[in-house]
Amino acid sequence: MPESKPLFATDAEMDKAREMYQTDDIQIDENAEVSPSGDGTWIQAWVLIPGDTEFRCKGCDRPEAECSANPCEDVLADRKA
Repeated sequence: MPESKPLFATDAEMDKAREMYQTDDIQIDENAEVSPSGDGTWIQAWVLIPGDTEFRCKGCDRPEAECSANPCEDVLADRKA
């Protein structure tokens, strides 16, 4: 099946998305892709995750890097799936 070409946001869609969501931590590019849906239109955006954010394993709540090196049962189960 051939790949579909991306759809890009119109100026009006980008303006509305920026009005509703853009902050210092959420940015919308000039060439943002869109995906129409029954409920509206999804517009591609960048979301900032601060550099001091600590990621934790959802299964055992240890730091993610520690759990990756010595996986908990939940991580092992996800890898098998």
